[in-house]
Amino acid sequence: MVQQYTSHMTGILSSAAYDGGRGEFALALSFLGFLTCFVLGAMCTTILILCARRYSIHAQFSIPLLVEACLLLLIVLLGSFLLGQPSLANFLIAIFCFLMGLQNALITKASTAIVRTTHVTGISTDIGILLGRLIMGTSDEAESGDQMKVILFLVILIAFFSGGALGAFLVTKMGVLALLPLSAVLIAIALPAIVKDVRFVIAYHRRQARA
Repeated sequence: MVQQYTSHMTGILSSAAYDGGRGEFALALSFLGFLTCFVLGAMCTTILILCARRYSIHAQFSIPLLVEACLLLLIVLLGSFLLGQPSLANFLIAIFCFLMGLQNALITKASTAIVRTTHVTGISTDIGILLGRLIMGTSDEAESGDQMKVILFLVILIAFFSGGALGAFLVTKMGVLALLPLSAVLIAIALPAIVKDVRFVIAYHRRQARA
C-alpha cells in the first residue's frame, strides 16, 4: 500500500545508514523517523498495559488492540487522500510503523517475551537453536518443551506468511478499504473485555452510592 515495509526495523535502519552514507540526509532522517514511530508504538502499548495493571483493569491487552483498530480506521479515512500525494505518504508509513511497534509490544507483553509477531528473524533464529538442541539431545522434559516451541514458532511463521499473502491480495483488490475487515476483527476482540470493565466500574459506583 505504501511501497515500504513497516515491520522490518532492521531494514529501515539499514536504509537510513545507506542513505546517510550517500549524503541523502533527508531520506536518512525520514527512515530514522519511521524507526522512532515504531519505538513510540511499543512505548504506547507498555504505558497502556502498565496503567491498566495499576488500576486493576482486566482489559489490559484489549485497550492497545482498540487503539490499533482506531488507527487502522484513521488510515482508511485518510488513505485515499494521502496515497495520491507522495509528499504526504510518509505520514501513512509513520502510522503503520507506530502500529507495528504497538502490535509487537502487545504480543511480547502478552506472551511474556516468548513471541514477537513482527520479528521473523528472531523467530527463525530460535527455530534453528531449538532444532540444534533437539538434534544434540537433552532431557526428556526439555526436549518436549523445545518441540512445542518449534511447533509454535512454525505456526507463527506460517501465519505471518499467510497474513502477508492475504493482505497483499485484499489490498490489490480493495485498496485501503482492505483494512476495514481487519479493524472490525480487532474491535470484536477488544470490546468484550473493555465492556466488562466498564460494567464493573458502573456497578461499583452504584454500590458506593447506595452505601
